[in-house]
Amino acid sequence: MIERLAFGTNAFTDGNWTMEDAIYAIAKEGFKAVNILADAPLLWPLPLSREKLKSIKDALKETGLVVSGINGATCSGYWGNTNMPPGQKFGPCFTDKEQGLRTLKVGFTKLVIDLAEQLEVQNISILSGYCPDGVSPNRAWKWMKNAIFQALIYAETRRVN
Repeated sequence: MIERLAFGTNAFTDGNWTMEDAIYAIAKEGFKAVNILADAPLLWPLPLSREKLKSIKDALKETGLVVSGINGATCSGYWGNTNMPPGQKFGPCFTDKEQGLRTLKVGFTKLVIDLAEQLEVQNISILSGYCPDGVSPNRAWKWMKNAIFQALIYAETRRVN
């Protein structure tokens, strides 16, 4: 039964693992697929160096793991360990009050799409974000739709869903 599931690398984000270590550990447990979290500490910053990308591809090839998708839901690496804005835990999102943060999230999502293309993965996952204090749900929804639309246009050029 386990061979029908993909295990996410976000379970390996305590700072003691590399992405390659996580891939080997997931394969050792009998999983046949992996969902890769594109965020700190395993994959940060994006874009990856050629060496890091090759190392990940080599680990995937050696283990035979298939990548089910790239998880671009969070980008907490932008905050490091400090300077996190109020209401933020996982980096900029598509519904942030500040246009600059929404733009940063769109740019990050494009980097996740590029990573998916480089790893020959068809799917990424994203999260909308939250409704900031003092912002109507309708306004946050509009911001989210506009931001995601920008990412979708980019994804279509890369054949990534």
